[in-house]
Amino acid sequence: MIVKRTLKRIRYLFIGRYVWEYESCQDCGKCFRIAWTVSDDIWQKVMERDDDGGGSLCVDCFIERVARKNIKVFRADFLLNIFIPEQEESNA
Repeated sequence: MIVKRTLKRIRYLFIGRYVWEYESCQDCGKCFRIAWTVSDDIWQKVMERDDDGGGSLCVDCFIERVARKNIKVFRADFLLNIFIPEQEESNA
């Protein structure tokens, strides 16, 4: 699964630089099409980092980490954006 995710990211770097199809979770490895963010301070607490290091978690794995660490996160802390490729937007 790690190899597959790595190959997808390499493909993204060289081929699909401007076409974001999906991201893969670093915990469960599943692909997801929901772009979401939380504030840097919450992300750093959950990821146990004090730098601007990234990472990629699906919402489910992020919430599981929050629950394990007893960190308070509220609905208003999330910004969700569902990714819809251009060819699908015209059908909506």
